[in-house]
Amino acid sequence: EARKDLRATAEALCDALLEIDAGAAGEAAQDAVARCGEAWWARENAPFVAPRCLPYLLVRALSSGGGASDIRRVGAADAMLSVVDLDDDTAAPLRGLLAQTATSAKFLRAAP
Repeated sequence: EARKDLRATAEALCDALLEIDAGAAGEAAQDAVARCGEAWWARENAPFVAPRCLPYLLVRALSSGGGASDIRRVGAADAMLSVVDLDDDTAAPLRGLLAQTATSAKFLRAAP
């Protein structure tokens, strides 16, 4: 029972990830929620995490404040793409973010 409640809470937090208000406290809260989702993914490949956390990770890495650690987080989350239907119309924003990484100097410099 507690495990179901915890999962429901994690899912609700991930649902609100991109809607958390900006500002220092909001950015910290977003990052904490994303890290929770990343940990949940690492633990059990929970499919609810991918379509919610991937856009956040990409936006963060592509932003002017994004750094090498953000790009590494995107790289570590690449397996999340396996559960996202990129052909679905709802994935259009995610496809756009992924396309931006192909021309991002930060991402190109980080490529092995």
